[in-house]
Amino acid sequence: MIANDHSTTEATVEIYRAGVQDVIRAMANAGLTSYMMQAVVDYLAVSEAAGHKDSAFSAVFADHLATRP
Repeated sequence: MIANDHSTTEATVEIYRAGVQDVIRAMANAGLTSYMMQAVVDYLAVSEAAGHKDSAFSAVFADHLATRP
């Protein structure tokens, strides 16, 4: 089991950040608008509330989406 320390969390966030950029790029290339991308963030939030462990991914996704023009 991996210790849940700051360095592990930072590494996980960096991995998610790279994945999020790929996801956003793919969705933009597919013609999804920011409104549609927000629906994905909302879905992830509901998924987390149901007990799924996507919080780090969706938090980074939401941060990247918020900084998009």
